[in-house]
Amino acid sequence: MSGGRLLQVFRSSRREGHYLFVDLAEGLERVPEALLLQFGRPEPALRLNLIRERRLAAADAGAVLDAIAEKGFYLQLPPQAVGPTEPPPVGEGVYAPQVRRPQATGPTEPLPNQGDRPGSGTDDPEKPGGDREA
Repeated sequence: MSGGRLLQVFRSSRREGHYLFVDLAEGLERVPEALLLQFGRPEPALRLNLIRERRLAAADAGAVLDAIAEKGFYLQLPPQAVGPTEPPPVGEGVYAPQVRRPQATGPTEPLPNQGDRPGSGTDDPEKPGGDREA
């Protein structure tokens, strides 16, 4: 296990979920100007001593360290929904997030015994679940 590398993580002022990892000592000096224009004002979010063995929530520590060593930065993008048969997008020096699958918004069939409750939609007091006056 090595001593790690001190990093500064910046949050994008323009793009939700975009984070830029850089070496703390180098700062933003190796980050391309075009990227900074798209990224917006870098807002300090976190400082950390990163080692390869550390588990990060949304990135591989080794990939982060390698990208910073080679390019001077690592750009983490937000997760994007992809189809179940498509592989997640992968870019050099860019984190490819895990797959998100759409979730159902509600039940697709009636729940059991819904017709047995008062106010369930029938106005006939003789039918089960009908609105009856007390």
